[in-house]
Amino acid sequence: MALAAEPYRIQLLPQTCVISEKNPVCQIDLTVQVDGGEAAQVCLHIDSAASQCFWYEPTKTPALVFAVQSEQDLTVRLTRTDGELLQQTMLQLMRFQDAKKRHKRGYVWSIL
Repeated sequence: MALAAEPYRIQLLPQTCVISEKNPVCQIDLTVQVDGGEAAQVCLHIDSAASQCFWYEPTKTPALVFAVQSEQDLTVRLTRTDGELLQQTMLQLMRFQDAKKRHKRGYVWSIL
């Protein structure tokens, strides 16, 4: 009985991107590292970025860097060249809301 191959894993750096009202678009260099699995010809697909195919070897494959620009969460998919999905993960966008400015009131503040 043959052992099943270890599943592929995709690691993103960073895993989240923060956007705000002033900067509604996430613009980062996304580093993608693939681990596990077996040697094969694979492709990385990132929404709103170019796809990249390469020969994957578990012990030698370097991290790949993609320049991404998005206003919504991005799906990162690892597939074989025939389109079979091997692994999928998400780059999540976190929306930051600026704090509302509070006006200082009261007689103590008016003395200063």
